[in-house]
Amino acid sequence: MLQAVYRADELSFTTTIELTVTRGLTDDPNIIIGPVNSPATVSYYFVSDTAMIGADFVGINGSLGFSPGTTQTTLSVQILSDKEPEVLEQFKV
Repeated sequence: MLQAVYRADELSFTTTIELTVTRGLTDDPNIIIGPVNSPATVSYYFVSDTAMIGADFVGINGSLGFSPGTTQTTLSVQILSDKEPEVLEQFKV
């Protein structure tokens, strides 16, 4: 299932979250709505919000490749720990 919000416990020191990226699918991963028989590349970039790149998470812009027939891949994001008590922090991809 696709997920718009991910949560990570910053106090566990280094945490990695896996973001699922899909192509050619609806919210139901069993329904293909677009062509998936050729390779595809998706570029992504990180935008700081209340979480700052380099201080709260590792955000390196890049791209993901889909081979023919592949509809899902993952993007790993490393969450960095600090000892400062904070309210909810956010960033966007």
